[in-house]
Amino acid sequence: MPPIQMRANPERIECALQDDARLIVAVGVAVSHSASRAGLSEQEQEESAAAAVDACREIFALIHGQERSNPSLQMVVESFPDHIVLMIDYSGEPPIPACSGSRRDDSSAGPARTRGALPKAAGFDCVRYDTSDGRCRITMTKYGKLKSKLMD
Repeated sequence: MPPIQMRANPERIECALQDDARLIVAVGVAVSHSASRAGLSEQEQEESAAAAVDACREIFALIHGQERSNPSLQMVVESFPDHIVLMIDYSGEPPIPACSGSRRDDSSAGPARTRGALPKAAGFDCVRYDTSDGRCRITMTKYGKLKSKLMD
């Protein structure tokens, strides 16, 4: 049997979104597609897609709360052989004052918010918040079941 060829570069979907429910739902489709390409289970695909849609809705609510006109965000989802990475980038204030850092999924922690942060994206294993030059980026990573077990 020939060796499995690993992709050197991730498959990537990029788009800019306005606050339109139809476009936000498309984020879920893009994430689900990428999760499927990465070999994640159907349940993981559905959870990741739902979490991505929820995150976009929360970000638009945050942007509207800052009274920004014509809110938009940039979304990138990358598909690797064993995981996906979703990056959501927008202009404005961070969800947490002076936010920067990451956290791993801890189901024992429950769905509580962290100091006014966006709700934890339950469909992802790691969530990172970064700010730079007036822009905020939320990076969410979801590993397949095999990778998740190896990380524990």
